[in-house]
Amino acid sequence: MIDIVAILLFVLAFLVGLQSLFFFIEVVASLRGEPETVAASAPRSDPLCVLIPAHDESGLIEKTVTALRAQLTAQDRLLVLADNCSDDTAEKARSAGAEVIERQDRQKIGKGYALDCGIRHLARGAPPSVVVFVDADCELATGSIAALAAACSSRGRPVQATNLMEADPSAGKTTRIAQFAWKVKNYVRPLGAERLGLPCQLTGTGMAIPWPLLASVELSTGHIAEDAKLGVELAVQGHAPRFCPPARVTSRFPVSARGIKEQRIRWEHGHLTMIQQHVPYLLRNAWTKRRPELLALAIDLSIQPLGLFLLTTSALAAAGVTMTLLGASVYFGATTSAPLALFATAIGLAWARHGRSIVSSSDLLYAPAYALSKLPTLWRFLTKRQVVWVRAERNIE
Repeated sequence: MIDIVAILLFVLAFLVGLQSLFFFIEVVASLRGEPETVAASAPRSDPLCVLIPAHDESGLIEKTVTALRAQLTAQDRLLVLADNCSDDTAEKARSAGAEVIERQDRQKIGKGYALDCGIRHLARGAPPSVVVFVDADCELATGSIAALAAACSSRGRPVQATNLMEADPSAGKTTRIAQFAWKVKNYVRPLGAERLGLPCQLTGTGMAIPWPLLASVELSTGHIAEDAKLGVELAVQGHAPRFCPPARVTSRFPVSARGIKEQRIRWEHGHLTMIQQHVPYLLRNAWTKRRPELLALAIDLSIQPLGLFLLTTSALAAAGVTMTLLGASVYFGATTSAPLALFATAIGLAWARHGRSIVSSSDLLYAPAYALSKLPTLWRFLTKRQVVWVRAERNIE
């Protein structure tokens, strides 16, 4: 019996070790060089469209539209899709200068359906060369639209901006650690992947896609992680997304406990659902199409949210040490502990280079408690997972 358990743990250690090694390599690759900045862009000759899906965003939409219009030229379009709104989002968006269409369909709830409606609307006229997707509660740094358009046009493939979350100054350690984890996922790892010439995941806001590619994918879906799903589909078709670090989009964590809980469940259930449904799909296509970039994307996608990843590597190490105490080779304990060592080293390097301004060294000591706080979310995924998109509570200033 012990031998069977040892074999299973060894196989698991190999798989998790591969994830930890990939994670470590991404972090190390992100360390070199200076942070990217937005360079002055040449005048654009081709029009683009910024598409904003908005569900009951009355409190934020005017500010978002006004800020984005400042980055557009006269030939560009800014389209707000007021999706199943029960407030005056559409009116406020129009008053701020946006083109607005409204969708009411209580049977088809989700961001994917809104995006599909917007794309079909654009297809009725002269379509833009590039569509930039921005969530209604986000802010784009000056020059980001130009940077995304230039990268998207020159590469002929989707590109993803740096997508960061900011915590309220009064936020506690849990939220600060969540902010750091978000930066690792959406900046550190994709930056490392970009420097290695590898693709990245799409994260929903701050992503630009060439118009011809949008006709080849199915957007009309209620999938809880429609952005990551879109990135996978484009990658399999031969158009793997790439990272555009100079472009930067930011939004804020909810302040209320309810908002934080809703947001965490949506993100983490969406991430785990993508692992379950699309990692095998990517691996199969990587093998049949002989495309290493799909293998890299599969490994990247398979990495769990950082709190759960810490729990996984810690549990694996503890099981290995226990087996060693029961008579297994000392090398077995070392093998099962290696993923945790790689993960912890990578986190330390990421914090030293990219996270000092977010969390203190003492805050990092709270990471195990942060990881344990993920267990209810994991249990709910196993017993009553969220499968439909739910809008998180907003902070209105």
